[in-house]
Amino acid sequence: MLKSALVRAIAALPLLLSSPSLWAQPVLTLSSATTSPGGSVTLNLSVSSTASNPPAALQWILSYPAGAVSNLNVSTGSALSSAGKSVTCAGTATRYICIASGMNATTIHDGVVAMVTVTLSGSTAPMIAVLNPLGATPTGSAISI
Repeated sequence: MLKSALVRAIAALPLLLSSPSLWAQPVLTLSSATTSPGGSVTLNLSVSSTASNPPAALQWILSYPAGAVSNLNVSTGSALSSAGKSVTCAGTATRYICIASGMNATTIHDGVVAMVTVTLSGSTAPMIAVLNPLGATPTGSAISI
């Protein structure tokens, strides 16, 4: 009887360890929108994390085709502001790398971390991707995003 219960418990272990709620990681999501050629649109970049694993800092890259974007601006969202954080970015013709941090260990709660204003340069709607998102705990340990 005990052996049978132990076998069932061991058999269920892979299911428990693969549960998303057990190993849930924060997620960065960029909203979508449409605009006319040459127009501007603001997209929200949001974070969603479990209560047990919220980040205290974030980093990400916005990637887009060369020549498709004439201007890109990233401003601090409400989730960062309420945590005492701000966003700093630098870009090239095809990428914009951003770091969201502050001089405190306050965690960033779910919500809009950044507002991305994009002005299109051509008639083709570009795909803007969020690449290589990273996070850090209040103690500086890395968090996969």
